[in-house]
Amino acid sequence: MNTKKANIKIILFFSIVVVCIYVIYRLYLFLRNKLPLNFKDMYFSKHIDTDSSSKLTSKEIKKPFDKEFTLSFNILINNSYKNYGYWRHILHKGTTLNYTDILDYTYWENIHQYIPNQCPGIWLHPKKNSLRVAITTMGYSDKEINRSDSHPNTNNLSKIQKLNYEKSNLEYLDIHNIEENINTHFIIQVKNHLVSVYKNGKLLISKHLENEPFFNSKDMHLNFKKNIDGKLSHFYYIPVPIKTNDIQKIYMNSFL
Repeated sequence: MNTKKANIKIILFFSIVVVCIYVIYRLYLFLRNKLPLNFKDMYFSKHIDTDSSSKLTSKEIKKPFDKEFTLSFNILINNSYKNYGYWRHILHKGTTLNYTDILDYTYWENIHQYIPNQCPGIWLHPKKNSLRVAITTMGYSDKEINRSDSHPNTNNLSKIQKLNYEKSNLEYLDIHNIEENINTHFIIQVKNHLVSVYKNGKLLISKHLENEPFFNSKDMHLNFKKNIDGKLSHFYYIPVPIKTNDIQKIYMNSFL
């Protein structure tokens, strides 16, 4: 009987030790991720005013280093019916806008035409609770020219010549089912040709771009009309490479 009680005490003791070790480990991970973020050329704003249009200059938002950047923010959509039927502007870095501009675009092709330079761009779908992440890319295409037109004496055997020329495109990926009235955290990471989207600290979707992202030195425009009814907070822009475990650190810091 005493032996049985002793065994139970030993098992209980080791169970308590294991639980304590686990709790201490989880606490360590939590506190480690709560360390202040300090990346080179990082921009941070605890609150982005969505009641009016604003710009972050190229001095604040640096051109990415080594073809990589990370964008992190919390978004709260109060009413998805505001400006229903139009692409709702949240932000884009690239094509210059005036504060008086009203972005009343119902078709994505219009945005592609009038705001072609976006790296990145984030929009709310006209009729769905879906975010669209846009990235301008540059590729090369073959173009044929008639050499005999410009050089009449050229031998007809070499009449057609193929040239390579740069062609821009606005590639994108969509994030569906954005909840209303819930503060949701997103991290968007562009690393060479790969775009990865994290929702609340977990990888949600990724896409391999067909061409190379076109990183620009332009200003970042935020909440130009027509925009969303909501809030942006804990806004991070990091134009330098980060490690995979920094994703969790950014996420944990986004609710301080």
